[in-house]
Amino acid sequence: MKQNPLMLALDLDDRNKILDLIHETKDYIWTYKVGPRLFLKEGPSFIKKIKKLAPFCKVFLDFKFYDIPSSTLSAVQSAFEIGADFVTVHAKVGPRSLKELYQLEKSLKKIKFFKILCVSVLSSVEMSDKTQKEVLILADQVYQSGLRALVCSPFEVKTLREKYSDLFLVTPGIRLDGDFQFDQKRTMTARDALQAGSSALVLGRSILNKKDPLKVLKSLVMSLGLAYASS
Repeated sequence: MKQNPLMLALDLDDRNKILDLIHETKDYIWTYKVGPRLFLKEGPSFIKKIKKLAPFCKVFLDFKFYDIPSSTLSAVQSAFEIGADFVTVHAKVGPRSLKELYQLEKSLKKIKFFKILCVSVLSSVEMSDKTQKEVLILADQVYQSGLRALVCSPFEVKTLREKYSDLFLVTPGIRLDGDFQFDQKRTMTARDALQAGSSALVLGRSILNKKDPLKVLKSLVMSLGLAYASS
């Protein structure tokens, strides 16, 4: 079976509903994504709560840090210290920050698993030649820094995979058959994104908005031939 690449965005407001969702889905999800919406309500202790409920799963803190080098590094360090396994920064922070982030990641990885994910162009931005070009420029800056993880839409994955075979490519904008695009523009199905070369898929409303999220998730895992989280 294939390594499970599924990341579920916990973009909900009801604490109990979130905890129930984690308990139900923990065997079918690799990573839970926590954004500002949840983090600012529940605080750092919620990261530990997720880890206790789902010990085989990773936690992805999605704050998209974008500041001067010292502030960005401090924020990433803090994310690591509260238990995050993944954290996002904007690739636009510039070559200097990216190189310093690489050195920080290298030192933190000696302690435990940790990846800095560099956000290229948000998936809410329309598809265009300009968008594609910007993603490639940012990907090159990230790669030159030593970092090896990028967040991009599924539509850039094939080109990036051909150029950088070792990049860890995280793709939001994943939709199930029949879903609306919502506010994301550059979207693709989970199967097509994996075939294009995505390393990890971020799911959100395609699961959360369903009447029976667990049933939908089980069906997706089975159809893609994915391993369970605890495998």
